Amino acid sequence: MTPVAKEMVEMASFLSGTFHHVDVDRIEKELLDLWQQAGKGSDTDEPSVTRACSITFILFTSDPDAEIAAGDLLEDVTLKHPCRAILAMALPAKEEQLEAWVTARCRMIPGKKDKQICCEQITVRWQGEGTRHLASVVSPLQLVDLPTWLWWQEAEANKENLGPFLPFVERLIVDSSYLDNNLPRLFDLREVFNRLKEGSAMFDLNWRRLLPWRQAIARSFEESLGILSLEELDLISSVTIGVAQPAESASKGYSAQSLLLVSWLASRLSWKVLSVKKNAENEVDIVLKWSRKKIDVALRAVPLDNVTPGTVCFFAADFVGKTKSLVVMQKEGCPGLEVDLVEKSEVQETLCMTEIPAPQLVVDILDSPITGEVYAELLELLCELAGNLK
Repeated sequence: MTPVAKEMVEMASFLSGTFHHVDVDRIEKELLDLWQQAGKGSDTDEPSVTRACSITFILFTSDPDAEIAAGDLLEDVTLKHPCRAILAMALPAKEEQLEAWVTARCRMIPGKKDKQICCEQITVRWQGEGTRHLASVVSPLQLVDLPTWLWWQEAEANKENLGPFLPFVERLIVDSSYLDNNLPRLFDLREVFNRLKEGSAMFDLNWRRLLPWRQAIARSFEESLGILSLEELDLISSVTIGVAQPAESASKGYSAQSLLLVSWLASRLSWKVLSVKKNAENEVDIVLKWSRKKIDVALRAVPLDNVTPGTVCFFAADFVGKTKSLVVMQKEGCPGLEVDLVEKSEVQETLCMTEIPAPQLVVDILDSPITGEVYAELLELLCELAGNLK
């Protein structure tokens, strides 16, 4: 094979998504050579290529079986947000080994024949102890003057594992749902949040999942759109939140997501926590206080087999002096949440729930990376609630 033919084969392989094993110390050089080859094209029908990049996006995992799935997740992200995608893998092992691969993620440009827009993926796999060495390899791969995002796809979001990445990451994506079976780990999440460098932000996929619920509840009390008045917020006497659990499993009526929803209500309505207790059914009863009034919050298990355990699937609020409850739920056959006032005796829990896939949640965050002091306040309340459930 001639040198020119070899270059063409390498270029076609690179643009088709085939991974090229590269020396860790030559990642940038290998990428530059491959992009230069791709940019040359040829006298044949090889498509012209436009390289695009708006951010550096890192996905971290320590799951040795997650490489293909993680690559698919990155492909979903790069379709909407062209970026330098880095899959950073840390696999615990006694013997140290570091390897790297590169490839391109390409798609055709609509309306332009034989033209592709491409971005790149770098996979760095570290076998050994900790994450510090991996972070030292990933850090120089950031693109200059572009924001660096890190999607931490791990339950262990502590300073030991995540800490080495924090000095060079501006945007951190976590998922507190990973902590449903170990709620005290929420304190680690709070510590990581407090260690973020100035100007950085943290986004919780679990908080994003609650957006439809927060919107539905809040809009219920809007004068022009709602079915209740703003003043009736002060009349709330009790709240019930349904938490999806497999029908055949042991009941567990609480999760990080349900506690997040309680934290949001408490923070927005200035409710103070009086007590948090598990009952005999392993469900949770919370007593909150506003002025001289107490508000009872019940977290209850709802048997749903086709929904991720821990997902909020039902909300009901009762009011002082009213016979009807505010109910938010998804009814079978409906694409979204429905809000209604229902007689207390007729309230029934939901039997279905549509979930938003994690890649879509990440894309939504990238589309609208709005953050603020609300989540910081929620994290404090969340830890206060979780601390009583140890």
